[in-house]
Amino acid sequence: VVSKLVDRNFIGEPTAVMFRKDRIKDIGVFNPLLVQLSDLEYWIRLSTNFGIYYIPETLAFFRIHEESLSAGNRATGKDFVDRIVLTFEFLNNDQYKKLRSNISKFSLAKILEMFKLRVHEVELAVLKNPGNINLTDHYLMIKKAIPVISNYQKPSWRTKLIYSFVKLGRKIYN
Repeated sequence: VVSKLVDRNFIGEPTAVMFRKDRIKDIGVFNPLLVQLSDLEYWIRLSTNFGIYYIPETLAFFRIHEESLSAGNRATGKDFVDRIVLTFEFLNNDQYKKLRSNISKFSLAKILEMFKLRVHEVELAVLKNPGNINLTDHYLMIKKAIPVISNYQKPSWRTKLIYSFVKLGRKIYN
């Protein structure tokens, strides 16, 4: 499931999740590099190491509006940068070893391609929107924190080809 929904919060907002406080000692706190998907990353890290139980009752609600932090992150493109961080964490963080051990090599290769594709998308967004200081500054901070991103700044022909199909798919389905 995670390899297919690597950037969609299919678990829920912080108000919709309960866990034992002592688990924080084991897995730490929210990833400070993430501005939009920090809760999703945390829930996956928590459930990967300790399991998860779904309660099918509605126990919480939240409001969606244009003034929210989430809307602001989407407007500036910071949520795109989060997808790079999230994918990197899945591929490299020791707390996801158990998760990676249950995913086929083919799926792991797809997640690596997704990482490369996301770096390419953000690089393009930064070039096309030089006035978007929020996006540029956030991306530069992430590149500093995850230096391996620099290895993928110039996309391979394969990444460019995949990106072309992704763009085409977005046009068809939007």
